[in-house]
Amino acid sequence: MTQGELAARAGIPQPNLSNIEKGKQDVTVTTLRKIAYALDVPPREFFEEENKLGGHKIKLKRPTIEKLAHALIQGDVSLDANEKQIVTLFREILPGKNKSQLRLKKMHHSWLELKKHLGPEEINTLYERVQELKRLGAL
Repeated sequence: MTQGELAARAGIPQPNLSNIEKGKQDVTVTTLRKIAYALDVPPREFFEEENKLGGHKIKLKRPTIEKLAHALIQGDVSLDANEKQIVTLFREILPGKNKSQLRLKKMHHSWLELKKHLGPEEINTLYERVQELKRLGAL
Protein backbone atom coordinates (compact mmCIF):
# COMPACT_ATOMS: atom_id res chain seq x y z
CA MET A 1 0.00 0.00 0.00
CA THR A 2 1.38 3.40 -0.90
CA GLN A 3 1.33 6.42 1.38
CA GLY A 4 -1.31 7.98 -0.83
CA GLU A 5 -3.54 4.93 -0.57
CA LEU A 6 -3.10 4.72 3.19
CA ALA A 7 -3.75 8.44 3.59
CA ALA A 8 -6.94 8.15 1.54
CA ARG A 9 -8.15 5.11 3.51
CA ALA A 10 -7.34 6.81 6.83
CA GLY A 11 -8.78 10.16 5.80
CA ILE A 12 -5.63 12.12 6.59
CA PRO A 13 -3.50 14.30 4.31
CA GLN A 14 -0.66 12.40 2.62
CA PRO A 15 1.97 15.03 3.56
CA ASN A 16 1.02 14.56 7.22
CA LEU A 17 1.43 10.79 6.89
CA SER A 18 4.82 11.32 5.24
CA ASN A 19 5.94 13.65 8.05
CA ILE A 20 4.81 11.13 10.69
CA GLU A 21 6.73 8.36 8.97
CA LYS A 22 9.87 10.54 8.79
CA GLY A 23 9.56 11.50 12.45
CA LYS A 24 9.02 15.17 11.60
CA GLN A 25 5.52 15.23 13.05
CA ASP A 26 4.10 13.66 16.18
CA VAL A 27 1.02 11.54 15.77
CA THR A 28 -2.15 12.20 17.73
CA VAL A 29 -4.21 9.39 19.22
CA THR A 30 -6.99 10.17 16.76
CA THR A 31 -4.64 9.95 13.77
CA LEU A 32 -3.08 6.77 15.12
CA ARG A 33 -6.51 5.18 15.39
CA LYS A 34 -7.36 6.22 11.83
CA ILE A 35 -4.12 4.69 10.52
CA ALA A 36 -4.66 1.49 12.51
CA TYR A 37 -8.19 1.04 11.20
CA ALA A 38 -7.06 1.82 7.65
CA LEU A 39 -4.47 -0.95 8.03
CA ASP A 40 -7.10 -3.21 9.59
CA VAL A 41 -5.08 -3.73 12.79
CA PRO A 42 -5.92 -2.85 16.39
CA PRO A 43 -4.13 0.31 17.59
CA ARG A 44 -2.33 -1.71 20.29
CA GLU A 45 -0.27 -3.32 17.50
CA PHE A 46 1.74 -0.10 17.34
CA PHE A 47 2.79 -0.49 20.97
CA GLU A 48 3.51 -4.19 21.29
CA GLU A 49 7.23 -4.89 21.39
CA GLU A 50 7.93 -7.99 19.39
CA ASN A 51 11.48 -8.06 18.16
CA LYS A 52 13.28 -9.90 15.40
CA LEU A 53 14.97 -12.24 17.85
CA GLY A 54 11.92 -14.24 18.83
CA GLY A 55 9.64 -11.76 20.57
CA HIS A 56 11.48 -11.52 23.89
CA LYS A 57 14.49 -9.82 25.35
CA ILE A 58 17.62 -11.87 25.56
CA LYS A 59 19.31 -12.55 28.87
CA LEU A 60 23.06 -12.62 28.33
CA LYS A 61 25.24 -14.96 30.34
CA ARG A 62 28.82 -14.04 31.22
CA PRO A 63 30.47 -16.12 28.44
CA THR A 64 28.22 -14.47 25.84
CA ILE A 65 29.00 -11.01 27.21
CA GLU A 66 32.72 -11.79 26.93
CA LYS A 67 32.28 -13.08 23.39
CA LEU A 68 30.30 -9.99 22.33
CA ALA A 69 32.75 -7.61 24.01
CA HIS A 70 35.67 -9.24 22.21
CA ALA A 71 33.76 -9.10 18.92
CA LEU A 72 33.10 -5.39 19.44
CA ILE A 73 36.79 -4.71 19.94
CA GLN A 74 38.49 -7.29 17.72
CA GLY A 75 35.81 -7.96 15.15
CA ASP A 76 37.11 -11.44 14.31
CA VAL A 77 35.09 -13.55 16.75
CA SER A 78 32.73 -16.20 15.37
CA LEU A 79 29.12 -15.15 16.07
CA ASP A 80 25.67 -16.51 15.29
CA ALA A 81 23.14 -14.32 13.45
CA ASN A 82 21.55 -12.92 16.63
CA GLU A 83 24.93 -12.08 18.13
CA LYS A 84 26.02 -10.39 14.90
CA GLN A 85 22.89 -8.25 14.97
CA ILE A 86 23.55 -7.20 18.56
CA VAL A 87 27.19 -6.36 17.79
CA THR A 88 26.16 -4.33 14.73
CA LEU A 89 23.60 -2.34 16.73
CA PHE A 90 25.99 -1.90 19.66
CA ARG A 91 28.74 -0.54 17.38
CA GLU A 92 26.34 2.16 16.25
CA ILE A 93 25.75 3.41 19.79
CA LEU A 94 29.37 3.45 20.91
CA PRO A 95 30.83 6.96 21.07
CA GLY A 96 32.63 8.05 17.94
CA LYS A 97 34.27 11.12 16.49
CA ASN A 98 31.65 11.60 13.78
CA LYS A 99 28.81 13.71 15.18
CA SER A 100 26.96 14.28 11.91
CA GLN A 101 23.18 14.46 11.90
CA LEU A 102 23.03 11.20 9.93
CA ARG A 103 25.29 9.46 12.47
CA LEU A 104 23.17 10.72 15.37
CA LYS A 105 19.96 9.56 13.68
CA LYS A 106 21.46 6.13 12.98
CA MET A 107 22.71 5.94 16.58
CA HIS A 108 19.24 6.74 17.89
CA HIS A 109 17.64 4.09 15.66
CA SER A 110 20.22 1.49 16.73
CA TRP A 111 19.66 2.35 20.39
CA LEU A 112 15.92 1.78 20.04
CA GLU A 113 16.48 -1.53 18.23
CA LEU A 114 19.03 -2.69 20.80
CA LYS A 115 16.60 -1.93 23.64
CA LYS A 116 14.08 -4.27 21.97
CA HIS A 117 16.58 -7.14 22.15
CA LEU A 118 18.38 -6.55 25.45
CA GLY A 119 17.36 -5.27 28.84
CA PRO A 120 19.13 -2.32 30.48
CA GLU A 121 21.24 -4.61 32.67
CA GLU A 122 22.60 -6.52 29.67
CA ILE A 123 23.33 -3.31 27.76
CA ASN A 124 25.13 -1.75 30.73
CA THR A 125 27.12 -4.89 31.50
CA LEU A 126 28.23 -5.28 27.89
CA TYR A 127 29.14 -1.59 27.63
CA GLU A 128 31.13 -1.71 30.87
CA ARG A 129 32.99 -4.82 29.73
CA VAL A 130 33.92 -3.20 26.39
CA GLN A 131 35.17 -0.09 28.21
CA GLU A 132 37.14 -2.24 30.66
CA LEU A 133 38.81 -4.17 27.84
CA LYS A 134 39.71 -0.90 26.11
CA ARG A 135 41.18 0.52 29.34
CA LEU A 136 43.23 -2.58 30.00
CA GLY A 137 44.43 -2.67 26.43
CA ALA A 138 43.81 -6.39 26.63
CA LEU A 139 43.08 -6.60 22.96
